[in-house]
Amino acid sequence: MTYGRLWKEGVEMLVSAEVAEPEENAWILFEFVFGIDRAHYFLRREEEAPEEKRLLYRELLARRGAHVPVQYLTGFAWFMGLKFFVDGSVLIPRQDTETLAEEVLKEVSAGKESSLKVLDLCAGSGCIGIGVANCLAKRGVSAALTEADISEAALATARKNGDYHGIACEYVRSDLFSELNGRRYDYILSNPPYIETSAVETLMEEVKNHEPRLALDGGGDGLFFYRRIAKESRAYLEEKGRLFLEIGYDQGEAVKELLTAEGFCDVRVVKDLAGKPRVVKAHI
Repeated sequence: MTYGRLWKEGVEMLVSAEVAEPEENAWILFEFVFGIDRAHYFLRREEEAPEEKRLLYRELLARRGAHVPVQYLTGFAWFMGLKFFVDGSVLIPRQDTETLAEEVLKEVSAGKESSLKVLDLCAGSGCIGIGVANCLAKRGVSAALTEADISEAALATARKNGDYHGIACEYVRSDLFSELNGRRYDYILSNPPYIETSAVETLMEEVKNHEPRLALDGGGDGLFFYRRIAKESRAYLEEKGRLFLEIGYDQGEAVKELLTAEGFCDVRVVKDLAGKPRVVKAHI
């Protein structure tokens, strides 16, 4: 079986399994298994593929055909140009979430801070806090980063990512603020669970069957965690501290009202590149 025939077989398998973007997914797995980039593939597509790797490629294709996310199969995803390790304990980083990180970096560039205390709440893989800290370090801004999550398995993944990128972090297992012991931060960043409970089962198979429900389910109206964060976060922010929250596309005004009711100032809803509300930010 040549590389060319094997690649074609992979695409056909994923088309048959009704996987979205079958060519892209087949290629990601092909490159992962064989370590061949596109340029070298065209030079070597008539060569015989090693049997052991053929078997692995087909095994991964079968799992992708069962709608296991490709990022869980390769073990990593990309966020802010950085590689992050992922597994079934954490949400897969998404480009939409980069809007939140970008808003944080805008605030820092507008200020004169040389050091910041940052809390990444509901941290998951740690991609938001670690991505932001990495960018700040390049600007000469030191970030004392705390990664907090209720899941010990998620924190283990975040720790792996922090170590990989050389970002010093404190890792705290906590139900939101419960174990943070009155510590205060300049910035609190969070992408909390915000899907309505009844809507979780309507999500695509890759999400509802494989990503952690704990990181998806935001309660009956999707606002359970925003209510808690709105009520509790002021006690954990320094004077003039800032709060940044990712939101669902239809939750902007509701979250803005929750924060305003709790005394936050300058509460703003920020849209992503597609023009959809994506982040709410505020300060005390």
